[in-house]
Amino acid sequence: MKIHKRHVGMVAWLLIAGPGLKTANAQLPMAKDAPELGYFALLMEKKLKFGINTEGGIEIQPLNREKNAEGELLKIEPLIVETLPGGSEVPRMLVANTLETKEAPAARLTRTSFRGKADNDAAMEVSVEASRGVIFLGGRILEKGQSINPQHVGFAIPMHHVYTGDTNRIAEIENAEEKEEEQKAFMKKTRNDSISLRLAGGKRLKYKMQEPIEPLNEKIKGVAIEQVELEYAAYPDHKFLFTAAPNSEIALVAGNGSPLHTALSIHWKANPEKDPEGKARLALQVK
Repeated sequence: MKIHKRHVGMVAWLLIAGPGLKTANAQLPMAKDAPELGYFALLMEKKLKFGINTEGGIEIQPLNREKNAEGELLKIEPLIVETLPGGSEVPRMLVANTLETKEAPAARLTRTSFRGKADNDAAMEVSVEASRGVIFLGGRILEKGQSINPQHVGFAIPMHHVYTGDTNRIAEIENAEEKEEEQKAFMKKTRNDSISLRLAGGKRLKYKMQEPIEPLNEKIKGVAIEQVELEYAAYPDHKFLFTAAPNSEIALVAGNGSPLHTALSIHWKANPEKDPEGKARLALQVK
């Protein structure tokens, strides 16, 4: 599999789309008065449930008009990203049993933070704030740990998980004809799924999820992505909007040669030189 260095990232980034924070020991206190148990902080809005579970996992669950879950649960992975001498990046997830916080559990999230370490002992503070329907994510490196290389804060959102239910169901079909029919039905249902980009300078692009990423990368090569909007048939009443604050940027990560819907992740990172105090944020909206 070929990987585009600038906008598609390195192979290590693709591995982030796995199960989430390492180990499963709950470390953050639970908000016992929240509408659902198992969360350190929870926010129930008209169109989504946003939560930080007691293992530090950050979750987005779109809701339908009846306030029931719609589509797949999506996850946001906080990362410590190490830049190697050759320029490649190694993302490191936080280890759950290192998590700690000075904040009280929140049944209705407004602002909170927690800390954790990666497997190289580098430490990161994760900051989350909710205001007027917008969720702001950010953080800062607290300790460099064992690494002598530059490190920065990042977040990964594996958006191809939108299709997990359908792809797993189709994969389990043994009859070849039935499998082909279901695959055709899936492609028809998702034919209008799309990604829209706003680039630095104001240029906008729209691209179908069933197309490979290479032509899109050629159009955005060398230009920063300021905003990403995603539309899916699986969430007919919703749009996902990710916006990078100044001194930060968004990148698209996917395997070359494959349609976007099979491997797309949205990655955000702060620029440690321009944002040494960790004030840059990724803004998330479910519209």
